Amino acid sequence: IYKLDAAGKVIKYVAGEGFEAPNGVLVHDGQVWVASFGSKEFYRIDGGKKVDVQSMPTGGLDGLDHLGDGRLVVSSWEGKTVYVGRPGAAFTAMISDVESPADIAVDRARKKILVPTFGGNTVRLYNYK
Repeated sequence: IYKLDAAGKVIKYVAGEGFEAPNGVLVHDGQVWVASFGSKEFYRIDGGKKVDVQSMPTGGLDGLDHLGDGRLVVSSWEGKTVYVGRPGAAFTAMISDVESPADIAVDRARKKILVPTFGGNTVRLYNYK
């Protein structure tokens, strides 16, 4: 995983064993969360290490965002699902039957989740509570 420094130079943030296939990256409240396409887990990075590792019901994780109330949403290609939950607790299906749900975005002001379908060349819009 790379990042841009203040001068716009690309520098390595984390690398090595255990960081295979990072896909979705979320920076929220100064914390970096990563969803792995190569496994069923997402995690937080602290001091260059994986912490708060969470195993999801299905793999092929892609999109990752927050709802503004402590809950995170994570999309899964394998499950054709967008899951919702709080880190450290169980995640449940929020949106199902979405073919290749890619990176996701949350419009917290309007309580909407935008889910691009990678293979379908569409963006779906869902309400949430």
